[in-house]
Amino acid sequence: PIVMNTQEELMQAFSELRNNTFIKEGAKGI
Repeated sequence: PIVMNTQEELMQAFSELRNNTFIKEGAKGI
């Protein structure tokens, strides 16, 4: 399935994962 994804789709997926991580880490910082 990963092979079928386009570069744009992969970049979007990683971006969402990073955003979720940043939000969780930010909440911990506060």
